[in-house]
Amino acid sequence: MPQPSRSESPPLGSRPWVAYVGPFTFPWGQAASRRVAGVADSILATGRDVAVISGSERVGTRLLAVRASDARLWVVGAPDVPMGSDGVARQVAQHVTAAQKTVEFLAAQSVAPSHVVVYGGGISYALRILRWARSADVAVLADVVEWYSPRQFRGGIASPAFVSAHLALRGAYPRFDGVIAISEYLSNRYRSLPTAVVPPTVDMTGLMAGRSAREHLRPRSGALTLCYFGRPGRKDLLATIIDGFEIAAARIRHHTILRLRVAGPDEREVTELLGRDIPPGVDILPDLPQGEIGEFLAAADFSVLLRPRATYSRAGFPTKFVESLANATPVIANITSDLHRYLVDGVNGLVITGTAPEDVATAIERAASLPTDERQRLRQAALRTAVESFDSSAYVTAVDDLLSRTSE
Repeated sequence: MPQPSRSESPPLGSRPWVAYVGPFTFPWGQAASRRVAGVADSILATGRDVAVISGSERVGTRLLAVRASDARLWVVGAPDVPMGSDGVARQVAQHVTAAQKTVEFLAAQSVAPSHVVVYGGGISYALRILRWARSADVAVLADVVEWYSPRQFRGGIASPAFVSAHLALRGAYPRFDGVIAISEYLSNRYRSLPTAVVPPTVDMTGLMAGRSAREHLRPRSGALTLCYFGRPGRKDLLATIIDGFEIAAARIRHHTILRLRVAGPDEREVTELLGRDIPPGVDILPDLPQGEIGEFLAAADFSVLLRPRATYSRAGFPTKFVESLANATPVIANITSDLHRYLVDGVNGLVITGTAPEDVATAIERAASLPTDERQRLRQAALRTAVESFDSSAYVTAVDDLLSRTSE
């Protein structure tokens, strides 16, 4: 990829461009960051520039990348509150002044974007962007990745954050011009609008260029290493995964070394989730840098993912699943969202048939019984699925079609 520099970069708006806006960090730091990067790559491949306008980055505009098509990826910091502000200021920004700085930046450009894509931010954010877009005759799209449940929020249905997100999903986004949906479930929710279904995506070409196929597909023998990564929140059943691991470890023959490596939560958080001490064989890595996640995954035989049967797990799509396959690590998971389209039992992973610890234990025992060459075959299939189904290039046509339809 050509290395950008300020001297060689034309001003923003010198070619058709799309603004991708929201209160997320970019290009690193959150699942939102990775989601936006993936969709932005698909937009760049259409020949349009993309400016990611972040409410969580410091003020300023910088060029991040220049693609082969000469399309450019910019990041613009437009925080509504200064960095380090207290909780009160952040609450005011979320519900009162949300997107104000973003709108000021958009309004100041000599050439308006063809589209604004909104990711997150709640009802105040959505309505402020929508008002500006209508006044500027700019199409506005929502990138929708969740259908929230009150149980995901502290305070439940009375949580201001839940109310704000709920109103955005049901009240504001249906007034937009189109939707980029992370799942078929969400696409169906907005079927009255033009939509494109885009699951979590990655730049597989760039990822593979950074590691040789030999490193990805090296055979493994001896110990069975499992992993879980990320913040479980109220989505992932990490406690059940650990309970199932403990059951399996007790039943597997003593000479089989079994490990579960957990990256994300610290020991205190895991202990609170379990309501007891962390069992032997479970290693906690709370401070793993984002840049080391790939190596963490590649060093495991399987990643493990378990989510409850709920509306929000039908609506969302686990980024963890895609990242695991992209690093040639097959997944042990139950079927939620659109995973039935991609996870094939015994081919690129193993399916957990229920959500109880015993169900997890059964799947882990199956994994432990696989010979080395079979594990290797699953690794190869996992990587192949990532290349075929989750590379950002696979969704260029769908994204281009949505942008074209909504700009008419």
